[in-house]
Amino acid sequence: MADKERIARLKQVQKIVSKLPFQTLLIEHATDIFYLTGLTLSKGMLLIDNRKSNLIVDGRYYEMATKKSPCPVTLLKKDALKDQTGLGFCQEHTSYARFLELKKISKKPTPIANPIDALRQIKDASELKKLKKAAILGSQGFRFVRKNIKQGITESQLALELEIFWKKRGIEDISFSPIVAFGENSAIPHHHPGSRRLKPGDTVLIDLGVKWQGYCSDMTRTFFFGKPPQKMREIYSIVLQAQENALKRCRAGASIETIERAAKETIERAGYTLPHGLGHGIGLDIHEQPFITQRAKNTRLKRGMVITIEPGIYLPKIGGVRIEDSLIIESQGHAILTHVSKKLDYVKL
Repeated sequence: MADKERIARLKQVQKIVSKLPFQTLLIEHATDIFYLTGLTLSKGMLLIDNRKSNLIVDGRYYEMATKKSPCPVTLLKKDALKDQTGLGFCQEHTSYARFLELKKISKKPTPIANPIDALRQIKDASELKKLKKAAILGSQGFRFVRKNIKQGITESQLALELEIFWKKRGIEDISFSPIVAFGENSAIPHHHPGSRRLKPGDTVLIDLGVKWQGYCSDMTRTFFFGKPPQKMREIYSIVLQAQENALKRCRAGASIETIERAAKETIERAGYTLPHGLGHGIGLDIHEQPFITQRAKNTRLKRGMVITIEPGIYLPKIGGVRIEDSLIIESQGHAILTHVSKKLDYVKL
């Protein structure tokens, strides 16, 4: 991203700080620092007031930062914050121990909800380009799994083969450890791949994602190794309908409560429950705001948000179905990033 775009983001934060009840905002969260400066740091401080920004780093990063930072850089010293008497900080990224340290520096350090979250929810053209590329790589990974799955392979072996496939294509990292679940394990929403071997008749649930230039992808598909039993066909149809009912409502201005209710009621009318949130924002973090849950009932979608919609039904000791897509919110609707069919699919044995 060009420096001018990073500078524009910093200026947005300066405007926010000008309306807050303190003089300077302290940002220490590595992801937020990356978002505002483009620099990957394991440790650093970004100080922003209503007129300027200053990045403070230790000796490991100083030379690199002075060359690449869109704002002035200062070498970290023990008393780096001694003159910051009107200091605000993002409470959700600050430990209690750090808060006590800040109290020694500033008489009344002010904890606030992270104002960077609101900026990060709306993706610009550069971010959308990276998210689209990450989604393409994610979809390619699923197609690799679908093509190469075989009887007797373990969940963990398949997860490893998937990661090797991606690494050969130059991914930065995986967004999260992929969920590869066979048979009854597919009824566990956050199952960790293990030694369970694939056998005929199994449900196969794959939840995966990669990082591309810092940005994440996320998708889930469920298919079957051999013809699925009628019960699994039934819940697959219900989950797909629940997702479609939610997706129809995904557009700028739509209420998250309405979207979540559309999926949940579809599942509940069929006699089942949705045991987790319907979705979440996606970007530099795999889970970020907005969260598509009842807790966000007063939140409305905005143009440029990127979210997931992922309803599921899970039958203990039998199997589960989850279908997840990532999408960009647009003025009159949305654009799906996950280009993989959702038609009920099974491997012919």
